[in-house]
Amino acid sequence: MNWLRQRPVQLGVAAVLMVYLVFHLTRSTEVAALRISEQSYRPLLQISGEVVPARESQISAAQGGLITNIPVAEGQKVKQGDLLVNLDDASARLDMEQAKSDLQNARLSLAKAQTLSYQDARRDLVEDQQDLAAAEEALKRITALHEAGAASRQELEDAERQAAKVREKVAASKLLLESYTSGGSNLALLENQLHAKELVCEQNRLKLENCSLRAPFAGTVLEIQAEVGERITLGQQLVRLGAEEKLEVIINPDQQYKELIISGMKAEIWLPQTPDITCSGQVSRVEPAADPAQGTIGARILINNGDAALKPGSLVTVQLTAVHPVAGVILEEKWVTAVDGKTGVWVIEDNQAHFRNLTLGTRSSRGALVKQGLNKGDVVLQPGELVEGQRVKPKYSAGGDKS
Repeated sequence: MNWLRQRPVQLGVAAVLMVYLVFHLTRSTEVAALRISEQSYRPLLQISGEVVPARESQISAAQGGLITNIPVAEGQKVKQGDLLVNLDDASARLDMEQAKSDLQNARLSLAKAQTLSYQDARRDLVEDQQDLAAAEEALKRITALHEAGAASRQELEDAERQAAKVREKVAASKLLLESYTSGGSNLALLENQLHAKELVCEQNRLKLENCSLRAPFAGTVLEIQAEVGERITLGQQLVRLGAEEKLEVIINPDQQYKELIISGMKAEIWLPQTPDITCSGQVSRVEPAADPAQGTIGARILINNGDAALKPGSLVTVQLTAVHPVAGVILEEKWVTAVDGKTGVWVIEDNQAHFRNLTLGTRSSRGALVKQGLNKGDVVLQPGELVEGQRVKPKYSAGGDKS
């Protein structure tokens, strides 16, 4: 009979254990989290090289275009920064002005979203839509006149450019108004739009800058390999320039970096035994074809302010920084961990923690470049005592992206 009296107690204990297990198996642990987004960065390449006497350098085009001026002659001495070749920059200037206008609109939209009222935003949208209707009507009229031979190509392009500018303004005003109707969630979109316009503006600034090919160092023009009126392509050889008493570094990176290394690219150079003492340089020549036997490309870096310890024959370390920024995922080291000897991160999927392997690239002060394993929108968790399949709740830092 004792077992009959003990049975209710046993059932009670079992019920308590069941509740305890259900609670602990279903509750979510709050963990610091970060939503992945793409960032602008400049790729880096670190490689060994050998110092050699500088004799001559091949100056190549950083972009294609039509040559409008070559203000130097063969045998002429030039100073660093002197103009060697001019490309037609009319289109680049117009693109730069458009990029500046778009950037200003993005800045104004973000400022308005943070300060103006809903009524102000609605009024601005109505005014911008009226401006757009007028601009499109003007474009329609100019197009008809151009087809009839009564308006020039320049007038048509000006009308097209004005209509595009007003369309951009209307789009920004719509996004601003939506930021009120959606409780402010579009503020993040406005901030992302501003970042994108800043990147476009920088790209157009470089495009305009590349229309003027300048001497990277003082020397003598040995050969001019193009002529005024010629339409050139990216990487085409234009001027062969002989250096004065300076040194260069020869590098032979793997041919996979051929698209990264271009003339004019900045470089830092140091001796392995004294890494704290650096000097600057820039790529002065890139061989047009790779060495099929070695699978490498040849390049020369002109040393601008060489340390006295740098002598012909010295082995040095060279760090190259890409000319143009690109978009990619940069992750701080604090989010990266190792499980069973594999590098990766904890991510959240269906409210559960899962370990994902990563392939990392170049590291910098901002973090590591993620080459494979993460995509925009993924949510990573701060490493800790996490286990596979654990239920988690992301805790975003102040100002972090929760969308």
